[in-house]
Amino acid sequence: MFYIHLLAFFGIALCILYTTDVFRSKKVLDIALIDDLSRIDIEFRENGCFETTVSGILFFERICNGKYHIKRDTIFFIDKPYDNDFIPDTLIIDRDKNAIFFNRDSNGEFNREKTFLNYFEIKLIDLHE
Repeated sequence: MFYIHLLAFFGIALCILYTTDVFRSKKVLDIALIDDLSRIDIEFRENGCFETTVSGILFFERICNGKYHIKRDTIFFIDKPYDNDFIPDTLIIDRDKNAIFFNRDSNGEFNREKTFLNYFEIKLIDLHE
């Protein structure tokens, strides 16, 4: 009975350890977009991978993974960051406003005004240029 409990304990400990960031690449950018009924979080890792977590009402959650790269202040997604076209494949980082913008105006320039559903709030930024 002792060995069964010990095996169960180690099994649970391994499951918990697997869900933490111990075995993952370092997080370099963490952003969030929060609206009335949902939330989109994107974690960017040092190894060029990202993870998008979409949370909604009634315990809804969807996770998308993929690859990205950053050039100066622009993020380029290689894989789709979301299951529809709400988030485009290119984002712009504005460190002064602590935001990442994704909507463009009629001229193709990024709209850098903080309006509803126009930007991600930066929670963590550790990018070295």
